[in-house]
Amino acid sequence: LLVGGSTGAGKELAARHFHRSGPTAAGPFVPVNCAAIPRELAERLLFGTVRGAYSGATAAADGYVQAADGGVLFLDEIGELDLEIQAKLLRFLETGEVYPIGATRPRRVDVRVCLATHRDLRAMVQGRRFREDFYFRIAQPQIVLPPLCDRPEEIPWHVEQAIAGLDAGLAAHALLVEAGLLRPWPGNVRELRAAVQ
Repeated sequence: LLVGGSTGAGKELAARHFHRSGPTAAGPFVPVNCAAIPRELAERLLFGTVRGAYSGATAAADGYVQAADGGVLFLDEIGELDLEIQAKLLRFLETGEVYPIGATRPRRVDVRVCLATHRDLRAMVQGRRFREDFYFRIAQPQIVLPPLCDRPEEIPWHVEQAIAGLDAGLAAHALLVEAGLLRPWPGNVRELRAAVQ
């Protein structure tokens, strides 16, 4: 599943719902911020390593893909990943197999993948900044979350969820919900939840 939408629109919330409502709900949900992965560490962090794969690799280490086995791997800001890593992710998506760094045999994993971006991936493909084959593999099904100002019916629920996250036994007062409905929230769900907290 590819989730599009502006920054803060609630893409991770959609991914968590994708996890909870699917056949792997009992499995792990592994969120990965692709924009925060250093390019030189991306392969190791995503696919893991075997013992002795490089100097200092004294033990095998699973990557994010293996950690999500039996559950959902959420790759946020997928448009930030290097083209070479996109090719390796494409191979994983096509085969369901992972080659940790230094491995001579693949490891089979059962992972549902949810990806998110605020970028126009089709335009990135045309500008050769995103792999076309990877794009066509991940682009369906795709949903695009509109900005929060276009879905005000969700605001009371988001207010309640933000308060529940405080774990302080508080409840949403009607005036708080009303104030939430009157603001445009250019930062979307992220801004609303931060303001409520």
